[in-house]
Amino acid sequence: MLLTPKQELIDLRHVLRLTQAQMAEAMEVPFRTYQALEGEQNPVKPMHLKAARYAAMEHARKMGDATLLPRDVREVAAGIALLEKEAEQAGRLP
Repeated sequence: MLLTPKQELIDLRHVLRLTQAQMAEAMEVPFRTYQALEGEQNPVKPMHLKAARYAAMEHARKMGDATLLPRDVREVAAGIALLEKEAEQAGRLP
């Protein structure tokens, strides 16, 4: 079942166990803006979901728990970690 962008945003916040205020802070948006995204006032745009997913990565790193991330976000993060490891082994990282 495909989630609506609004439901995806809400579900991500619940998985992260964050309040609306905490999610707003993590996404670097005003609290009222975040409330409007979850409510009926503002549509959730792709940029909002990208900000939420980035916030989720930061939160999971801070908590030391990658299982907080949705599978697709975890796969992207794992791919980046692999690229970093390869670049480090090749001496391409400063």
